[in-house]
Amino acid sequence: MLGTRGYFDEKSNKCMIFWSTTIPGRFPETDDQGDSDYNHRMYFVTTKDFIKFSPTKLLYDQGFNVIDGTLIKEDGVYVMFLKSETRKPPEKIFG
Repeated sequence: MLGTRGYFDEKSNKCMIFWSTTIPGRFPETDDQGDSDYNHRMYFVTTKDFIKFSPTKLLYDQGFNVIDGTLIKEDGVYVMFLKSETRKPPEKIFG
């Protein structure tokens, strides 16, 4: 797991734990876009007591390799920041 993070929701009294990981063969259409066979997606579980956990679910998949997700709540809106790890093809940035 890379960069495991958590978020506590006061309303539900649950902590959401999320991370990025590669499950070999899970997203074959983008297997060749990252480095060293990494093809990360973000997953999560929830817990109230850190003894029992919900089943693992996919949190974020927009068709590309991602790591380092961070989640914040600002003025009642959840905002996620993450890093694209797509190397092939390289992103084009125009200034």
